[in-house]
Amino acid sequence: GWWITALAVLYFTVAAFILARLIVALVATRRIIGSSKLVGEEDDYRIYVSDKAITPFSWMNDIVLPTEDFESGNHDIITHEKAHVAMHHSVDILFVALVKAVQWFNFENSRDGKAFGQVYAKRKD
Repeated sequence: GWWITALAVLYFTVAAFILARLIVALVATRRIIGSSKLVGEEDDYRIYVSDKAITPFSWMNDIVLPTEDFESGNHDIITHEKAHVAMHHSVDILFVALVKAVQWFNFENSRDGKAFGQVYAKRKD
């Protein structure tokens, strides 16, 4: 009946919205990396410095730090982000985001996503 069509429309609308938010976040991340200055490059990663007020992060093989963190000489941040790069954390994040988009109706996803993050944080440290 009509309710199956309504549920399908609802399902795909919410999934599309979640995927659109993911795409916006990915574009914003690429823009930050693109506007940052490349200051170091190794085989497995690149280090960028941003003049924006950001929290240090890594995405795929790119590590991005705010200028003040880079200039402070605190290598612990870089070591921490290198662990994310080495463990392919970005791929994990994408996988979980896609699962959440497909199974948005499953309320266990939000709990499982947090648990995944906690396990991952312990694993890399």
